[in-house]
Amino acid sequence: YAGKHVLAIIIPNGGIADKEYAKKNGIGSFLHPKGAKVKNKVYMYAHGFDREDENDTIEDFIKADIMNFKAKYPNLKVNKLNLTAVSKDITKSFYYEFLNITGTWKEEIVYFETKKNIITLVFSAQQEKDYKKYNKDFEVFVNSFRYITSNPEEFIRKAN
Repeated sequence: YAGKHVLAIIIPNGGIADKEYAKKNGIGSFLHPKGAKVKNKVYMYAHGFDREDENDTIEDFIKADIMNFKAKYPNLKVNKLNLTAVSKDITKSFYYEFLNITGTWKEEIVYFETKKNIITLVFSAQQEKDYKKYNKDFEVFVNSFRYITSNPEEFIRKAN
């Protein structure tokens, strides 16, 4: 949990949740496959962003995200994909793939919008073989996603 959100995900197929790496990089969670020689060759993470203004839309967030990617990677190719998994508290969802990122074969991002947050679920693979090997794990990761609450304090109080 962080800020104004608590979410839950399943770590797929014996993956490793690296809490220290997540904390060091300012993201909610960071997962990599068990036995991966280099954990940043293929990874997944979930991260939530609290909306400062309720009028900010997920479309604006995605547009800014794509602009930031394009500024960093001028040859970026972006494709919108179909998404079928939606949690009951999600008001909108979008699924994109990002290609031609230096040092990465493909990155996929699922964007979820709630009343107070935008949540991203990310899968990145440096090589096509790793993408093919672990893309089903990303499906498990996305389909397991549950948005629990926009009130972490209340959640923690009830949990104790």
